[in-house]
Amino acid sequence: LVTQRYDATVALLLCAMCWASLARRPAILGLAAGGAVVLKIVPALAAVVCAIFLFNEGRRADLRRALLWATVTIAVICAPALYAGPMGLLDMARYHLDRPLEIGSTAAGVLGLWHAVDPASVAVAFTFGSQNLVGRLVGVALAASNVTGWLGIALVYAASWRALRSCPTAAGRARLLL
Repeated sequence: LVTQRYDATVALLLCAMCWASLARRPAILGLAAGGAVVLKIVPALAAVVCAIFLFNEGRRADLRRALLWATVTIAVICAPALYAGPMGLLDMARYHLDRPLEIGSTAAGVLGLWHAVDPASVAVAFTFGSQNLVGRLVGVALAASNVTGWLGIALVYAASWRALRSCPTAAGRARLLL
């Protein structure tokens, strides 16, 4: 399932996280969150929204249980790989830190437009198994992309917190979570 239907598996786990949050099933929330994070890491961002939901519902014990189950799930899934090749995790981190700007990203689109003004500033290179941009402005574009991405995530968390805090009904808070 995770090799042939990867995106569908991640989506299924995200749906399970939301369902478990609403159905008061912290163990399932933790299992789904842990599995999703191991598969793609990015679902950790959605798990934080589930945590914000639980916290605002006053369900701190459920939040602690879900966090415990997520931690155990991640540890159980990752332990064999870490034991067999502990440098693999370091290699994965290095791969993502060294990877240039992907051609399909927003920052690459902006640099593509800038290329019309300054053709020497950016070039296309086939590296890391895909087409990427290289050149003197790529570092600036990557930094700007990271800063705006983290700022956007922080704004989503703040808006989620505020909306969940001010919503008077359980049904309304459930809609907000979804």
